[in-house]
Amino acid sequence: MPSFLKSQKGLSPIIVILITIGIIAIAGGIYWWQKTAIKESTPAPTFTTPTMPTSTPHTATPITPTSTPSTSTPTPPATFQPKSKFLKDDATAQKIASVQILSYQLAKSPSKNSFGFKFISGLVQLGYIYPKSDPSALQMLQNFEKDQNLPISTVVNSKVLQKLDILLEEQESSEAQLAKTFPLYNDMASLPADYPTKNHALYIYATVFRSLPTQLANWTFDNFKIFYNRHQIADPITYYFGYCPSLDCLSRDDFTLAATLLHEYAHYLEACKQVGTKGFYEIDWNVDNSDWANLIINPKRLGSLNAVGSLSATPKDPIKRSSPVNPVLYPNNQGFLYHEGSISQYAGALLSGGAQEGKTNDIREDFAESFAAYVLEGQVFRGKAANNTIIAQKYNWLKTNVFQGKEYQTGNANYATLDFAPSDNDQGFKSIPAKVEDYSLLDPSFVKWDFQIK
Repeated sequence: MPSFLKSQKGLSPIIVILITIGIIAIAGGIYWWQKTAIKESTPAPTFTTPTMPTSTPHTATPITPTSTPSTSTPTPPATFQPKSKFLKDDATAQKIASVQILSYQLAKSPSKNSFGFKFISGLVQLGYIYPKSDPSALQMLQNFEKDQNLPISTVVNSKVLQKLDILLEEQESSEAQLAKTFPLYNDMASLPADYPTKNHALYIYATVFRSLPTQLANWTFDNFKIFYNRHQIADPITYYFGYCPSLDCLSRDDFTLAATLLHEYAHYLEACKQVGTKGFYEIDWNVDNSDWANLIINPKRLGSLNAVGSLSATPKDPIKRSSPVNPVLYPNNQGFLYHEGSISQYAGALLSGGAQEGKTNDIREDFAESFAAYVLEGQVFRGKAANNTIIAQKYNWLKTNVFQGKEYQTGNANYATLDFAPSDNDQGFKSIPAKVEDYSLLDPSFVKWDFQIK
């Protein structure tokens, strides 16, 4: 027994035992409390279940040992093999299709013999319009991308090229069938590789000429050969209206090609006396009969208009003078002369100054432009005829004497909202564009032609 317990006199042994047990219990409790306090001072780690992204629940697709995490390697661009005749043999197109070239930067004005020029020629074959108010190949690309629900860009990549290739392949077979019906098909040379194909060009030819009444477009070799001999006698024929393959210029759109064909064919019909036009000119022009008598067609030229010069005249409707053209840059300019009885500036532009003041250089451009407008801008022609008696007489003369009652639902119904005046010119030409096709081409909403002439 401990000595301090021995000194407690009179205490019962039981009490002593109880006191001893209590002391031991208290000591043990203090020791346990100290140990517990040390453990609780260090926070225990917590475990939570991470929230998985709802778009890719990992529980839905177990990961196998061979799986490659999507974040480690991006999906490579899809490759394809060009199938259209226009693209399949082009080296650059093949490299883009196989992603050896990831993207081809398109220039605003691609130069001839470049892939950019060829790409734009592909868009032309789908009907896309080369913007006339702000010429830009990039705008054509972006119009195509928008139609195909592709990201808007300035480059040609495999996705863009594949869409073009698919559409061209679908179109090529149907175009070839109509193109081969054109009587001069076997006499026409192929266009340069970066231009639209021969089949496509002659598809436009056939579309345009088949839209005319049969008495105007005699579907024979001789008829179209004479027409072409006004421009080129050599075989094979390498001249294609509107595509200027011999010049360093961008492929022009097919709407312009159609207008050019109609304009030139009108000259041919007049030159070969297939259409008598004196009555047309007498509506608007003071024609000198002596000059008219001298307008003799040289049969050796088979339709040439160039052997006898031009036929000049003054208009019957009032002549107006525009405001001076930018007097700061052109201090001596007194403005342009014009009259509102013509469908376009080219149809009735008047000479200003000198002995020929107030005369047109050649009234035959009035017939050619009016002929083209009647077919390609029918709604415009009728709309302008409703507000101008001279234009109304011209429309009705063409309807009766040339087209035998046939009318066309073509052209831009919104033409009246456009401003055709040059930026530094006056109000005189606001309602009269330079050429008849400009009624459509200068409308920013006209980005693609459907090849319909009805």
